[in-house]
Amino acid sequence: MKKLFVALMALVVLTGCGAKPVTKVFELTEEEPGYTYSYKHTYTAEDDFIVKGVIETTMTIEEPLDGEIETFIEYLQVEEACPYGVLDDEGKQTLYCSKYIDFAWKQEGNSLTTIETIDFKGADKNKEDIYDAAAGGEYNEDEYYSMELFTSDLLAEGFTEVK
Repeated sequence: MKKLFVALMALVVLTGCGAKPVTKVFELTEEEPGYTYSYKHTYTAEDDFIVKGVIETTMTIEEPLDGEIETFIEYLQVEEACPYGVLDDEGKQTLYCSKYIDFAWKQEGNSLTTIETIDFKGADKNKEDIYDAAAGGEYNEDEYYSMELFTSDLLAEGFTEVK
């Protein structure tokens, strides 16, 4: 009976000690003549392994030239249909689209926002890179996406951790 009690207590302790997901948010704003760029990166990790990322990028054009926004929209539509793909024989981005990135975008006045949702956990589970091998991705079994390393890299690039 005592052994059963000890085993149950150990199970309770181990179950209760499981790491809870940690979410961090990083932001950066950059300006250049005529343009403002705002970046918001949100990463969720379990035991330091990033399982999901959401990258929001907003570009605001102060005084768009004729057709400038439309040109960007055409690019965004291509990327939305085939995230991080490569060009086919006809010069259209239709090959080797990422299975692990959901790409969306929206327009509000002179601002265009892209939203990339990245499934790091799914890519790792399937032993595939986020980007298709033919598009330059290369899965390495010893590599994982570390929250600690992402945090360090983003802070070094000038991002601020806001959560």
